[in-house]
Amino acid sequence: MFNNFKNFELQFRIDGASSGKFHWRALMITTGDIFPNYWTKPIEDLTTVTAFNEVKDTLGSHTRTISEQGKTISQVVQTSEGLITRVSDLIDNQNLVYDPTNYSKYREREPNSNLVMTGTNEYKLLRIAQSGRTTNGWRGFQMPLHSQKFVAGEKLSYRVNLWIDVLPDGKVGFEIKSGNSIGGFTISPTRTGAAQIFTGTFTINKTVTKTDDFGLHIWLEKNGTVAVGQISIVRGSQPPNNFVDSTSFQQIATESLVQQHQGSYSIQNLTNAGSLISGINLGANGINRIIGKATHITGDTLIDRAVIKSGMIDKLKTSNFESGSVTTMVLASNSVTADKIVVDQAFFNKLVANEAYLRQLFAKNAFINSVQSVRIDASQIKSGLLSGDRIQGGTITGTTISGGLLTGETKIKLGAYGSFDAINGGLQINVPRQFNSKDGLGVQFIGSYGRGDNVPYGLFIYKDSDFTTGNTASDSDDFLLTVEGYIKAKGIGWLKYGKSSINGSTTGTISYWNSNNVSLDFGGSGNDIYYSYNGKAYSLWQIVNQHFSDKNLKENIGLSNYKALDFIKRFQFKEYDWKKIGNRIQKAHTKIGLIAQDVQQIDSSLVYENGGFLNLDNTRLTNIALKGIQELILDIRKLNKRLEMLEDEHRFNPSISNGVVD
Repeated sequence: MFNNFKNFELQFRIDGASSGKFHWRALMITTGDIFPNYWTKPIEDLTTVTAFNEVKDTLGSHTRTISEQGKTISQVVQTSEGLITRVSDLIDNQNLVYDPTNYSKYREREPNSNLVMTGTNEYKLLRIAQSGRTTNGWRGFQMPLHSQKFVAGEKLSYRVNLWIDVLPDGKVGFEIKSGNSIGGFTISPTRTGAAQIFTGTFTINKTVTKTDDFGLHIWLEKNGTVAVGQISIVRGSQPPNNFVDSTSFQQIATESLVQQHQGSYSIQNLTNAGSLISGINLGANGINRIIGKATHITGDTLIDRAVIKSGMIDKLKTSNFESGSVTTMVLASNSVTADKIVVDQAFFNKLVANEAYLRQLFAKNAFINSVQSVRIDASQIKSGLLSGDRIQGGTITGTTISGGLLTGETKIKLGAYGSFDAINGGLQINVPRQFNSKDGLGVQFIGSYGRGDNVPYGLFIYKDSDFTTGNTASDSDDFLLTVEGYIKAKGIGWLKYGKSSINGSTTGTISYWNSNNVSLDFGGSGNDIYYSYNGKAYSLWQIVNQHFSDKNLKENIGLSNYKALDFIKRFQFKEYDWKKIGNRIQKAHTKIGLIAQDVQQIDSSLVYENGGFLNLDNTRLTNIALKGIQELILDIRKLNKRLEMLEDEHRFNPSISNGVVD
């Protein structure tokens, strides 16, 4: 025993041996008067390797924590207010981050963090974007953790997926906080790009049994644009090789908590996230609670007084049963006698009564000779004849329905899946293609705006591919509305639509509602637009086509050698009057004109037929006239040249100029 242990020597003596070798193993030096019976590791190894034992005393509390890393933690906390005991699991090899795949729970860490949810088809990323900052901002977001219990000295490992759009000028940080930071790590990216994986290990510096509600803080130190996804943090010093989302594994009891305070005592089973699964609470006010999914009591149980809010009793025996109200799915009795039985809602397999006054009657099948009622409510009423002042029902089917008023959300069934339905703010009719068809024609009358593109205001007629599902109206080339009469409507004027035929092919027509001899026709064999008058149809295309002269519409282009004056000399210009056609204004007298049949004899390409009449191709005739003028100009130039030559000869030959010729 050493009284002064600051400076001492440790000496060993072995008696009975003059030579040889020996080895030391598990040498232990302790303080005190009692020698230990077994060897243990030093306290510093217990803290950092597998186990942990901490006793902490403050002015108002005494805390003792015992832990075996990666397995369990046991803790006792004693204060002046009471005693708390807890035992919980430290789950290993599970991701401690809550829902890192979809980010269903997160919150902004600092204002103006500029968070944007993005990602791929497999997982979500949360982007932090910061720019123009001259000081550190540590802006980002927070996420909950599955576990809120951590032990000082324990190792945690991480795997993080970062997408770097703008390279940060600072670090990307990850911290676990319980008020202050209890451990974390930072990453300094060196390049931009997607799906950069970073792994590593960090150490918890403080023992806690409860972290912040959103205990994981992720931040961007200064400027940059970084998207964070697939965060994995696991217990132990081995970083994860792959991303695992353990969110679905966490709803299991991993902690037992006993609390004793003045006048109260409680036992609770909690999940990793701190949610209550089951518990017993003995309250100071005399009110005790048992909380859980189910409670099973076996053996004889005596309850002096009980108020059961809701329950299911398989069998009840009682000598006296008093109740202000009884609600039951089945009430079986050979004989029930009473001056008056009041039933709010009940199910009868069979009810026989000479006279019964029922405020409400719900019957799957009822044979009643006569019903006298002010009001009948039913989900379905089947009858050959149903009459009444007021009928309210969900679905009514019958041969004849006569009555004064149908009110409420009333639906009349049409076939197996169709219906006549008074919906909120309108009326919907679904007419099935056949009795058992789910598809058919739909009609809606909607009396209000702003209900979406699928519910247009006013009258809406459509084809519906499935009445049993919503939003199935589709475009159709079928005729959905046929009106044997005229339609008077703002926007289309007093027009009527019809069907006609031109050259044996069907056309659609538009005309004034009371006009019988003029219309516009669309379609026909030439897929054209026609102006029809008195049974004659005039092609718009033929008129428009006469004026085309674009080079891109022509081929085999060359200089014309045809003599236009030869054509013109053959034309027989005539004078004539125009016949009056129907109620059209008669054309004025023509003093100089051509007859199409005469021109056709000269060149048929100068004439075309439209509406059963021959028409002159004025564009071609104009070109001939221009060519003829061009030819005359050339002839005039030749004559002028000859005239100049004759004048020169007279000028230099005096005998010709004096009229004397040798």
